[in-house]
Formats: sequence, C-alpha cells, structure tokens
Amino acid sequence: TASAFVAYANLCFERFGPKVRHWITINEPAVHAVYGYGRGEHAPGRAVAPTKEPYLVRAPVCPLMQVDA
Repeated sequence: TASAFVAYANLCFERFGPKVRHWITINEPAVHAVYGYGRGEHAPGRAVAPTKEPYLVRAPVCPLMQVDA
C-alpha cells in the first residue's frame, strides 16, 4: 500500500539519509527491467539472461509500487 511505501521510505531516509545525496523513484519498474535487462535497449543495456535477469531486477521493487486508491 502507499502507506507501507511511506513507512519504508521514511526508514530509508532515517538510516541512509546522511549518506545518500540524491533520492529517486522509478516509474514503471517492470518496463525498466524488461528493456534494460531483457532486451538491452535501455540502460544498462544488458541482454545476457533475458529470461531471468528482468525478473530478478524487478522482483524487489514492484511490490513496493502498490498505491492506495
């Protein structure tokens, strides 16, 4: 849920805030994973294991992207 993501983000800011200068969010992480790690068309331009890597990259991110309606 969105509130769980806020709690997660706050924890990250508290623990890593002084060490991290720039924070970003990733829009459409599944697209980033497929085109960056499966097809190699976007950064980082990898297509080494297209049936495996996109799923390893997006798995930790996508559950956090749920939004409360």
